[in-house]
Amino acid sequence: DNLGFSVKTDFWNDNNAIGAYRLAYKKTLDATHALTPSYSFSRKIPSLYQRFSEYGNPALEMEKHPQLELLYEKKGSDFWVFSVAPFYSVFEEMVDFVNNLYENSGKIYNYGAEMKNEIKITHTFGTKLNVNYLRAYNATTSSNLLFRPYWQGSNIWFFMRDRFVTELQFQYLGSRDATNSM
Repeated sequence: DNLGFSVKTDFWNDNNAIGAYRLAYKKTLDATHALTPSYSFSRKIPSLYQRFSEYGNPALEMEKHPQLELLYEKKGSDFWVFSVAPFYSVFEEMVDFVNNLYENSGKIYNYGAEMKNEIKITHTFGTKLNVNYLRAYNATTSSNLLFRPYWQGSNIWFFMRDRFVTELQFQYLGSRDATNSM
């Protein structure tokens, strides 16, 4: 069992800043199962461009983003690892570009899950499968932000030998019309 806490702040040259805080607790259930609930909170200051450009809005509020996540991990052996992580998050005062102007869009709720499966066929060769699912809802306008749930997946085949690693990746990024609003 262990408890972790992290703080991260990044600054860019346009004075746009992000601060992120994460608290996580990892509970090892037995030799092959682990459970990690976590809570994170981040905030983002609107950029100078978003505030003062020809499309800007000086009254923009800071974005706030709390998130809950529960990671379950199962290790089958040295050759197999599976994990699934459902999450729930809220964007408060998210900055969005609407009708040629930056504005805060109120509360947006996201929920979904990420699944990972890694199989090593030998000590040097294997595959990784990742699948993501996302739903997004704008509480201010009572509308879905995605036309339908967004799916994304990738499969990576890898070969490792001493210091040499090569990968072949196949990726599905969801259908293009998934981001059209209803």
